[in-house]
Amino acid sequence: MSHSTTIEREHFTNKDYSQKPLESQEYIDCTFNNVDFSDANLTNCTFVDCTFSLCNFSNTQVDNCGFQEVSFTGCKILGLNFFKVRPFLLSMNFSDCMIMNCDFHGLKMPKTEFLRSKLIGNYFTNVDLSSSNFSESDLNKTTFEHTNLSKADFRNAVNYSIDPRINQVEKAKFSNPDVIGLLDYFDITIE
Repeated sequence: MSHSTTIEREHFTNKDYSQKPLESQEYIDCTFNNVDFSDANLTNCTFVDCTFSLCNFSNTQVDNCGFQEVSFTGCKILGLNFFKVRPFLLSMNFSDCMIMNCDFHGLKMPKTEFLRSKLIGNYFTNVDLSSSNFSESDLNKTTFEHTNLSKADFRNAVNYSIDPRINQVEKAKFSNPDVIGLLDYFDITIE
């Protein structure tokens, strides 16, 4: 059985934690640069005020993991079950990331930034993304179902397909020509 350890104000660069458990550790005000977390086990870890840059999170286990005021920049995030993270004080922001095949089901993530990122094949079902920002992101094959997107910013985002009949989109911002993605679910012809 592992014991909880708190690590504060440390910088981790060029580390390989792939296929290694880091269970029950707390990281506060730490930076992770070019760290490989692929297939790592982050179960019960907590990250507070941490920054991840150019990190690999492919198939990382995040069960009961806490992310509080965490930013991801230029990271590869593949196949994560974000719905298993600890929802209390959840706050994450993403910029210039590749986020693929992740499941965010049921999370409350208002005001989350997904800037200039590729969000490919992700699932946002029953998620609160109100006032979130998807500017300049590619949302190809990403599913939004029963999700609160009110006041969200999709300006200059591409490849999104959002059904306004089953998602809240009041006061959301869209730009031409991609706003047409709101009509994908209607049997209409636009010429």
